[in-house]
Amino acid sequence: MPRFLKRLSLAFAVLAVGLLASGWIGLRVIATSLISDTEPVRAQLVADWAKNGDRLESDLAAAAAWNTPGEPTPPAIGCQLSWSGDSTALQKHSLRCKDAPAPLDEKTLTALDALGDQLLVKAADAPAVERDLGWMSSFRGHDDWSRAAGTPFEFFEVDPAIDSVTNAPVLALRQVRGLALMRLLEGQRADTLSAAVDDVVALSRALLGRPFLLDQLVGIAVLEQTRAALDALGKKELGPDAATIQSLRRSRLASAFLWHPWVVNAQRERFLGKLPAPSRCAAASEASLVLEVGGPLQENYAEFMQAFTAWRKTSPCKSDFVNRVLDARSTMPAGSWKRLLHSSFFTSGTEQGELRAVLLEKAIEASALGRRAALEVGLSVNLAKPFPSEPEKAP
Repeated sequence: MPRFLKRLSLAFAVLAVGLLASGWIGLRVIATSLISDTEPVRAQLVADWAKNGDRLESDLAAAAAWNTPGEPTPPAIGCQLSWSGDSTALQKHSLRCKDAPAPLDEKTLTALDALGDQLLVKAADAPAVERDLGWMSSFRGHDDWSRAAGTPFEFFEVDPAIDSVTNAPVLALRQVRGLALMRLLEGQRADTLSAAVDDVVALSRALLGRPFLLDQLVGIAVLEQTRAALDALGKKELGPDAATIQSLRRSRLASAFLWHPWVVNAQRERFLGKLPAPSRCAAASEASLVLEVGGPLQENYAEFMQAFTAWRKTSPCKSDFVNRVLDARSTMPAGSWKRLLHSSFFTSGTEQGELRAVLLEKAIEASALGRRAALEVGLSVNLAKPFPSEPEKAP
């Protein structure tokens, strides 16, 4: 992949210079070559969906027990967890949560990391639990955490002319996982491990009810760490089985990327109706990143845009934040793609990169084919892997 990115970077730069040095015919040749370079990436994505479709079907069925709608999560819970992302939103959120406990310090997090799977086996060597974790039991039965109420998302600016969704707040994995591990330690030391596991599992369920893939993956990471600690202690019966957790990870990851423009309609039609509510929102949220491209996307993928708009009406996401973001990006400001261009991996950070971006702007604006080439390269570079390779098991 690094070699592919370097090649695209060079080709993109040549596209920009081609406008000035090669004229219109040269520009068409370069743009056509760029589009051709993205074809293998697109073909691989199509092949991956065809290859893994049956497994995704099975994973969705296996994870169905975790997709039961619950009660809305109490807004106050948002002050108990740590977030990262847009500084303005986080600052306003922290002012509201001024009485909330401070995040875990680095020394504690490092000690928990060092213990790893042996956390419960070596509980005597673990850090002391010096905070009240009773709030975690409030998650039981409250699996729906789709609302922005009580989170930094209430304060995040959704105006696409001002900011990108990539800066939106997300849960801090290491902090959230650390709190979950501290609750397990508390239960182990007090001989109430079963209740502690129930609290941690309830926390994970709530995180899986978040409308964003990254937050859902935090919940799955908490489950995986809990599973590993219980296995090492010989208490695996207290937590969810490893196969279910694996199905949760695979199904949530793959389904979040159903609205990439390169996914064929047959695959979307096969799975969209089977997604749990949080996954529908996560798929819509991930699509909002693609929508930030604006004009070039509408110009080259009009059917995709129409299908997405229709799907939102028939399968609405109930997250107020996701809907505000999508509504704001339904009509992007003219030239919105320029911000993404200037922040890309080969046009930012140096004077030479900025000059390259200016030249590339001219190339894109001069030709519909140039705009398509820029779009296809962008879709290639920013393509997430919905089906990552499984790690090899030790013999």
